[in-house]
Amino acid sequence: MTTRPEADDSASYWSSTYDSHELRASLPASEPSRPQGKRERVSKATPHHVPELVPRRQPSAAASTNGVAIAALICAFLIAPLGVILGLKARRQIRGGEGEGEGLATAAIVLGWVLTGFGALWIVLQLVAIAAIARAVS
Repeated sequence: MTTRPEADDSASYWSSTYDSHELRASLPASEPSRPQGKRERVSKATPHHVPELVPRRQPSAAASTNGVAIAALICAFLIAPLGVILGLKARRQIRGGEGEGEGLATAAIVLGWVLTGFGALWIVLQLVAIAAIARAVS
């Protein structure tokens, strides 16, 4: 049994212990040799391969909901235009990889626009009503 020499002489130890010609000669002759540049194609549809049925994108345990998306949804109910602005900002952050919650951001954007439209319609109706009352009184 030979012991391994010090680190400075390790290259010569391995080259003398493991001769590559002897290792190649010890391989079975039944294996056909392949040219080095070519690779065999291996089909994934082998009888033993069963594709896994998992969703493509699974939220990790570390991923959390984007805080701006939560704030956007809350603001969409209270101050609708601010909800739209925060929703757009949150969606940009989420697509950049900062947390989850794209559905919340989209809901805040849609809800913000709808409530802003209702608010604008309400103001127009109020102005029309005030004008009608002013004409009736005078």
